[in-house]
Formats: sequence, structure tokens, C-alpha cells
Amino acid sequence: MSDPDSIDQRLGRTLRKWRSERGLSMAQLGHAVGVSYQQIQKYEVGDSRMSAATLYRLARVLDVPLIVFFQDADSGRATEALIDDEIMRLMSAIERIPDTDVRLSLRRLLACLGDGDGWSPNSRP
Repeated sequence: MSDPDSIDQRLGRTLRKWRSERGLSMAQLGHAVGVSYQQIQKYEVGDSRMSAATLYRLARVLDVPLIVFFQDADSGRATEALIDDEIMRLMSAIERIPDTDVRLSLRRLLACLGDGDGWSPNSRP
């Protein structure tokens, strides 16, 4: 087997962090997403790559926005230092709103309340 890819390792560290914070064992998380605890262990050390579908299922079970797995991939800085837990919960709550018009209106409101820097309130979700 080849050495783990650094991106796979970083994704695995992020997975382990959130699994631990949620108080889930590897077996519990594996069962929730339909894989064995051994597979979760391989994901966490970067020995196995996670498909987009697996990342999506993991994010849903861990109740975090999918984006947490991809924050600052190029700089090598830890995801934990970049995203505040409260902000991630808010992002996750917004993602779960089923009506896209409501999501867009909420994003526009948040952009108006904040400085809106780097985001266009006219963009679609």
C-alpha cells in the first residue's frame, strides 16, 4: 500500500476531531453511515479515501457543514483554528432549510447585517 496522501490525512484528522467531539465511537459512526469501524479507522488515519457521498453522509451524521472537511486545504493550517463551532452550527442549520428561497433570503439578511465582504447577496445557494 502506498503512503497516505496528505489531504486524506487532513480529512481524517477532521473526521476524528468531530467524531470525538460528538462522543461517537468508530463503531457508532460506521454503523450510522453504513461502513465498518475498521473503515472509519482507515479514513481517520488517511489510509482510505472518502468519496464525496461518504463525506456527505459523515457531515450529516456529525451535524456539521460539509465545508468543514475542505477549509484551508492549501495552507496546511488545522481546520479547528479556522472555523468557530458556533459558526459551523449556524451554517449547518442554514443548509438544512429545505426551501431555497428562504435560504437565499436568510443569506441576504445575514449579508446586510454583516459587511457582506466576499459574498454577493444576489448569488444563488
